[in-house]
Amino acid sequence: MAQPIGSAQYSEKGGVGKTSDTDGLAAVAAERGLNVGVVDGDPRATATAELGVEVNDDTLTLNDLLVIPAKGDPPDPAEVVQDVLQPAGKAWPSNIRVIPAERNLAHRESDPAPIETRLARAILGAPEIDIWFFDLPPRPGGKLITTLLAAATTVLIPATLTTDGFIGVEQARRSIRLIRQGMNPGLGYTGIIRSIVPKDSERRGVHDEVDAALADTYPGEVLDVQITEYAIREEARLACVPITSAPGREAKILIGKYGELLDHLLTRRSLWPAAA
Repeated sequence: MAQPIGSAQYSEKGGVGKTSDTDGLAAVAAERGLNVGVVDGDPRATATAELGVEVNDDTLTLNDLLVIPAKGDPPDPAEVVQDVLQPAGKAWPSNIRVIPAERNLAHRESDPAPIETRLARAILGAPEIDIWFFDLPPRPGGKLITTLLAAATTVLIPATLTTDGFIGVEQARRSIRLIRQGMNPGLGYTGIIRSIVPKDSERRGVHDEVDAALADTYPGEVLDVQITEYAIREEARLACVPITSAPGREAKILIGKYGELLDHLLTRRSLWPAAA
């Protein structure tokens, strides 16, 4: 069986749409009948909450999958993953399963144990998943980023048309290259998706300047599709429901855009050759 696509949404700046794109892609992929796995790699657990997964003392999370006990034989992540995968909430399609996050996941950053390949191993134990989406935390490298990118097959960089959005792209590209030089040489790079883009009536000169700078600095890397900022997206997020179930014109536009983005991911094209 071919390795399923594992798309990591990654920028080293927060507020650029990583979680929105992760959950939007998951909703559209599930609507098409794909068996979807979502890995929430952010200790803030925003994707976990939006996907309707309630984490309590009995819920196993990504933290439990990664941690290595101080004594005894380490559990095999390929076996543990079946207990960690949780169904998405009732409002979401039944073919979405989630590896949730929790605040204690932040402790793995200082974990001296060799955890970086445990998620990649775990994914091998979940062959029923057709496509994975990884929501990464906004940080410059570290153990969690390495662990998540070691398990991914490709990276999508969301970018707002702001200074932070531009910087997040620059820093994320550097981290991707470092991972390709070591932990995951086959890691692909899907490109830059302009996310949370203001509507035409709200667009300002600074947005046009950043848009042009992205195109000039990273020629051929900025995708044609862009995700416009619509209130319906935040409403769906607050209600913990998929965008595919939201009513109205704006929801239909976003569903179409996420569909275009999914089509791009499904081609498995990488902008960087494997040997780069």
